[in-house]
Amino acid sequence: MYANLRGIKKQSHIKMALEMRYWTHCELYPHERMFDAAVYRELYRLVIHANAESITSDTSLAPFESTELSKMMDIVRVLQDSVGQVNDPIMCVVGEPKVSARSSSSLVAVTSLVLPLLLLAERPTSQSQHRNT
Repeated sequence: MYANLRGIKKQSHIKMALEMRYWTHCELYPHERMFDAAVYRELYRLVIHANAESITSDTSLAPFESTELSKMMDIVRVLQDSVGQVNDPIMCVVGEPKVSARSSSSLVAVTSLVLPLLLLAERPTSQSQHRNT
């Protein structure tokens, strides 16, 4: 599969590429994954920080307008009910990677904030725990 790619010189390179594809699959298709409280808290803090910055700064670094951030805050509050639960539809919303930084949809905008957090919090210590995903 990777035989004709330049730079692939060792078996470990192939192993790394396959592991990357495995984790990408897990990120794209979250199934039976719990929505962790730490992820929720971090998301909540990020949205509050971005919201406060957009209000208090003339040149905010937040990639969203204040109105979008307010809508995101509403969605984040709704997500709180799913913390600690295995909820595939919520995880698909939270983990949806098809986002644009200036999307008019707040739901899509929220997912762009959550995905990196999920990747950090949900990655198991042993890959064998999720091999059947």
